[in-house]
Amino acid sequence: MKKIDRKTRTEDFLSINVAEIKCFREGHENYRSAWREYKGFEIDYGVEKLSPFEQATLEDHEFGKLYFVGFEDEMKGFREDTNRNFEEMAKKYGDISKELNEFRKTKGFLKCFYFRVQKKRSKIT
Repeated sequence: MKKIDRKTRTEDFLSINVAEIKCFREGHENYRSAWREYKGFEIDYGVEKLSPFEQATLEDHEFGKLYFVGFEDEMKGFREDTNRNFEEMAKKYGDISKELNEFRKTKGFLKCFYFRVQKKRSKIT
């Protein structure tokens, strides 16, 4: 039971959030015997009798939660990898970008480019 510890944003209705687990061993004053025999793990939704449709709907909902939690974890990892890759690129190529920006800003570059184009055109005609 100590391994069940999943805390997420409570406002996200698709997230899995275990708010509290109470476990009282036999002999403890708050111990209550189970209202039925348990044969495996199950989720108590607080309703004694569910229709087959309600049961299937709740189980599908739980499956959807598990799927999206896994997907959310994958996306978080992807985002972290992407951020790290862009940081590495900025370290490697950041100076080139700065130099190109400065080069473009230089008026001399535009004048030189313009005169070279004019020179080539005058030789052609």
